[in-house]
Amino acid sequence: MWPRLILRQFVQIGSSKLLNTPKGCIWPVSQQCWLSSKVDSEQWVKLNFNAEQPYTLTEQQVFEITKGDQKKELQLKELLLRLYIRHERGTELPDAVKLESFEIMLKAGSNQLTRMLKYLLRNRRSDQKLLLQKQENKLKLEEVRKERLETVTESSWLDYSVAHNCLFLKIYQRSTAAAYNINALRGLQFGQKIIFDCSMESYMWEKELKNTGTQILLCYDFGRRQRRPFSLHLCNLDFNGRLVHYLRTQRPDFFDLPISLHEDSYLNLFDRRKLIFIDQRASKRYVYDPEDIYILRALVDRPRTAPGVDKKAAKEKIRYASLPIDKVIQWKPKAHKHLCLDQYHNILLDVKVSGNWSKAVEAHMPKSRYESIRSSTRNRQEE
Repeated sequence: MWPRLILRQFVQIGSSKLLNTPKGCIWPVSQQCWLSSKVDSEQWVKLNFNAEQPYTLTEQQVFEITKGDQKKELQLKELLLRLYIRHERGTELPDAVKLESFEIMLKAGSNQLTRMLKYLLRNRRSDQKLLLQKQENKLKLEEVRKERLETVTESSWLDYSVAHNCLFLKIYQRSTAAAYNINALRGLQFGQKIIFDCSMESYMWEKELKNTGTQILLCYDFGRRQRRPFSLHLCNLDFNGRLVHYLRTQRPDFFDLPISLHEDSYLNLFDRRKLIFIDQRASKRYVYDPEDIYILRALVDRPRTAPGVDKKAAKEKIRYASLPIDKVIQWKPKAHKHLCLDQYHNILLDVKVSGNWSKAVEAHMPKSRYESIRSSTRNRQEE
């Protein structure tokens, strides 16, 4: 298993610089101060429910939400009053709320606050249901173990079953994780590069930022299970922004993952002639080339205020193409043709391994969005 220090070295300096590092050279941890920092634990303190007053905050919690800003303190008092009124009217409120949710509710209007409270209440119920299921499964497992102990025979070593004598060795989760990590490191060092442009953070709401972080992590999880994964690069990344916040929320060890993080633009890091924007709005169809470096915009749902990819590609003098999905599938009449980040990544990775567009699209495209696979394309690629 690779040491954590080597993982951090991969993340900070990237694969190209690591290949030029002399043998035995270990970068000091003092140069990786942002890697060793942890998520502030007080950001995730849950607020207990009070029957007399819905939510009561301590001075420390108020400071964590407002950061000493008087305007935010007034907004927080107004929010607590609105929640108290809803509680008096009989509205059901979640029995515990994170401080992060309070920061989001400060900016919400009346309708947004209603939807936010329903969302938090639904999540809270699902968490409690999951906890009860875990307790029930634990009790069932203890009963099964007692029954096995009671049914032990004189020659127990002859009992052939999973819990007793078995021909097959158990593959532990730690062993599979180690193998997947080796694949991810191999991809970071030798794999074809794919870039997520994180410069669109200001054009997204909190929910869209959270979904963007989820899709980036899905790309990493899918790639590490493949034999030839991509080398993932996050460019134009704000380490103090909300996108990094949600990435670290979902994966606290995000800075230890074998993903190259860059504050600079991809124009300063890679050869412009190899860069290509991938987006389904382009009229030109993409022809696979193993030397290309893909660029995907880290943007969800494409807000109207966000600039188009075509304008950015023309300004930066970068190629711009779309995946040949129209030649592979027959779209439904009202289906939208935009893909998620993980769908782009997974299709390109399957095409890189197999070279078959029809199988890659069929494996990762939701069946509710297309009617059928074009038989002519499938037969031509199989031949």
